[in-house]
Amino acid sequence: MFLLIFLHLFQTRQYIRKFIKPGMTMIEICEELEKTARTLISENGLQAGLAFPTGCSLNNCAAHYTPNAGDTTVLQYDDVCKIDFGTHINGRIIDCAFTLTYNPKYDKLLEAVREATNTG
Repeated sequence: MFLLIFLHLFQTRQYIRKFIKPGMTMIEICEELEKTARTLISENGLQAGLAFPTGCSLNNCAAHYTPNAGDTTVLQYDDVCKIDFGTHINGRIIDCAFTLTYNPKYDKLLEAVREATNTG
């Protein structure tokens, strides 16, 4: 079961990384991610669904920002965007978080974060 949840999360992550582009609103990003996750896990009430609201944080907001209805914030080329989402099946939760940037000036920062994460 755990591997199945992980596979669905991985597929959602791969898709949404390609989908997100500067010019999109935070709401558009969250809605597409959540729609994709719900479809892949075959959302079914309390048996399978989203584990928590999708986090879509920009720049100095480190984590856990979720856009509310009416939020008009748009992802810009120079933004650092942190995505955090999770799904559950039968109460087993998997969380996924990743960072996206479009301006190459952030490449060294992201590499340093990857190295630190992989080092432990």
